[in-house]
Amino acid sequence: MSKNKNQNKKINRSQNDTLSEQQVKQVFDVVSSIYQGTGAWTPQTVSRALIDKTMNPLEAEESGISAALLRPKDNATKLIGYNEYFELTSMIYKRTLAYYANLLKYNLSITCINSNVNYGSKDYLSDYAIVRDFFYAFDLEEQFSMITRQILRQDTFIGIWRMDLNNKFIFQEFPQDFAILTGKWEYGNLVDIDMLYFMRPGVDINMYPSEFKEYLSRLYNGRNTYDPAKSVQLRDGSFAQYVQTDPELIWGFKFNQEVMARIPFLTPMFPDIVLQPLMRKLQKNANIAAAYKIVAGEIGIKKDGKGAVVPDSLAYNPTSLGKLLSVVKSAMVDVIQLVGAPLSDIEGISFDGRETENLYSGYNNTIAASAGNSRLIFSNEKGNTTESHLMMNMDENLLNPLYAQYEAFLNFTVNQLTKKYKFKFKLNGFKNYLDEEKQRDTTLKFLEKGFVDLDSISHAMGLNNKFELEDKMKESKAFDLLDKLIILPNMYNQSSNSSDIGRPKGKEGSVSQNGTELNPDSNANKT
Repeated sequence: MSKNKNQNKKINRSQNDTLSEQQVKQVFDVVSSIYQGTGAWTPQTVSRALIDKTMNPLEAEESGISAALLRPKDNATKLIGYNEYFELTSMIYKRTLAYYANLLKYNLSITCINSNVNYGSKDYLSDYAIVRDFFYAFDLEEQFSMITRQILRQDTFIGIWRMDLNNKFIFQEFPQDFAILTGKWEYGNLVDIDMLYFMRPGVDINMYPSEFKEYLSRLYNGRNTYDPAKSVQLRDGSFAQYVQTDPELIWGFKFNQEVMARIPFLTPMFPDIVLQPLMRKLQKNANIAAAYKIVAGEIGIKKDGKGAVVPDSLAYNPTSLGKLLSVVKSAMVDVIQLVGAPLSDIEGISFDGRETENLYSGYNNTIAASAGNSRLIFSNEKGNTTESHLMMNMDENLLNPLYAQYEAFLNFTVNQLTKKYKFKFKLNGFKNYLDEEKQRDTTLKFLEKGFVDLDSISHAMGLNNKFELEDKMKESKAFDLLDKLIILPNMYNQSSNSSDIGRPKGKEGSVSQNGTELNPDSNANKT
């Protein structure tokens, strides 16, 4: 690679110009052919490249985990590999990860932040339509959920912001092993990428935005110096195989913004979860021991005193005794062992397993409890309702800071599209019935006071944003659905003179259940 770079530098000196697009393509084709052996793609190499992007588990051992945790800054790749290994081998770990990943609900609230807003003006309606179209083109719950899952697995998500063939906005994940965070800006993290990734088998640069070809040209040009202090708008430096990237194109989301090292969220579980195979084996051995029973019989010693004293003077010939015991053993099941011993006072031996019957389940409950409220999904314990609610609030608070990063992305990206009016975006809500019930109750209380908020109403109805609610209301109006509704009678929408209020009246002259005649002229009704 260094030889190629020197050659490129000589070309640049002689031509005193940047590489043309054709020259870049030729360089890339040569390098690609070297790595792939042939210039042809195969389904196997392409598939392998996709698998390697997000699946690189590392077999975990107690010693390896201890060593990695002693130097976490230098072992981030190992810790991420252990995380993937445990997700594949431990259901406790897998379900704990899924529990946290699925907590966020991504309810969207929108507020115009311009002063003196004219909500009925043409400019506002035009910008509002841009915002509406954006959120129909960007499925924020789907995309942010994917990012959250990857953040929990590997602490960092590097994504390329782009539009797909169906005019939908999506994040294309970039392999974490070929991208690093090198700074921060107002709306997120700055990312540098390793262009050697595009020289791997099965990786085609044409599957990425055209800006990546520009990055490759910059790399082989070698004229741009690497300056981390450059303005965000001028990140055009390169160093070795790394290039600086446009923060509007490549976004870096990170779970722990205070610590730049990549430490997976559930790393503290590693020292305990790695013992799961050992505890499973111990429980298996304890159960096998509890199933066994040993039957021991005493073999007598000759006591007649006749003849010379012979060592090991047994009452039975050992050969004959062995044959006898084998015949008796053949009539027994495998878990009952027969022993013949020349000892006195031998009794049957068994292992009841009472002390070890909950060895493995107790271990699992302990690990699950240490992971937060997730123990409810596999614990045999019945927790207190108040305690469970408080623990769930603590779990939600752990993930709540992710909302701030997603909001910063929306505030920047959407307001780049609008012309005059700018908007503020807030995300909230969690996927549990308590939060949803609280949302509905709060919304109803505000409605009773005459305060109407479309964002809150849409969230109470299970919608992520108010645009869907507005469209449903327009549809109802277009089809005159309100005129087709039948209002059910109740005490609040009936007049005081209505004969339909209360219990149906009986006919005059009829008799009530207690035998009282209901005729107004009856003496029974007079006092």
